[in-house]
Amino acid sequence: TLVGALMANGFTATQATGLVTVALTANTVANGTGLYNYATGASIDGRAADLSGNELPNSPHWTLSLGAQYTWDLPSGWSATVRGDYYRQSEQYARIYNTEYDRLKSWENVNLTLKIEKPELGLSFDAYVKNLLNDTPITDAYTTDDTSGLFTNVYTLEPRLYGISITKTW
Repeated sequence: TLVGALMANGFTATQATGLVTVALTANTVANGTGLYNYATGASIDGRAADLSGNELPNSPHWTLSLGAQYTWDLPSGWSATVRGDYYRQSEQYARIYNTEYDRLKSWENVNLTLKIEKPELGLSFDAYVKNLLNDTPITDAYTTDDTSGLFTNVYTLEPRLYGISITKTW
């Protein structure tokens, strides 16, 4: 990125690369610890990091999943089923470094479904809501290494989604 910016301002590739190398070397000499990404808390020059006592990435302390459904008979051979599902996950870390940058907050999700069907006709109607709470927490994150610019991809729950489904079987 730095080389590209310098080249865009009139430096040749050799000049730009030389300036960036001098700047990085000066930083290493000045702080005496090598290159360090202060945003992520991770060494970016390949130095070993002490990870003892750190939690495994993507390993919440606990998860809870509950589901319940109830079916009742309606007139004329129809039946209705209502179902609810709840999921909760405690906080976790996205990477092995366990820095605040890596922390993913706890989150929860609720889904509901109503199904009305008549098996003799092979006919069913479903209405559902996914992510009833309409929360979009970050459920995972991936940070690339310094050779790719240390950008971060985050993964979230989909926003609330409503839907209906009609099924006919023969």
